[in-house]
Amino acid sequence: MHKLELFSDDYDAKGKKFKRAGARGIIVHDEKIILLHYQGFNHYVLPGGGIEPGESTLEAFHREIQEETGYLVEDAHPVLELTEHFADSIWSHTFFYAKTRGPQGPLNLTENEEKYAITLHYLDPFEALELLSTHVGDDPYSANIMNREFLGLSEALTYMSHAKIL
Repeated sequence: MHKLELFSDDYDAKGKKFKRAGARGIIVHDEKIILLHYQGFNHYVLPGGGIEPGESTLEAFHREIQEETGYLVEDAHPVLELTEHFADSIWSHTFFYAKTRGPQGPLNLTENEEKYAITLHYLDPFEALELLSTHVGDDPYSANIMNREFLGLSEALTYMSHAKIL
């Protein structure tokens, strides 16, 4: 697994920072990558979210994927640990590559996720890369978020290519 750190333009190493860890997924279903579209922000993300207290990164990954996509996954492989440093916070994300297993079950979205009207999209891997690198969202943080997802997806595609999965 590769590690990558990004630093914001206004990064300041001083001071106490809010820290958040999460698990995100490059999920392949019928040779397509699953992206979530947050209609409220008009940006796209890979499924995933925060790690709960007492939960391992892998447990959080499986839980988040099932909640946000309705799918169980198999063959999960960590492909990237990405840490983002901002003036007030540090966000650490572990990206996993996995395939769906079995039929899609019900989604279990949080109240906020339902409020933002999240929809699932299934894209060819290179269409997903292009979308994440060119789409302009409506939220001021959309560019940073989609850049993070682009890096996770591109690292997974490299993994898939070397493993001869792609």
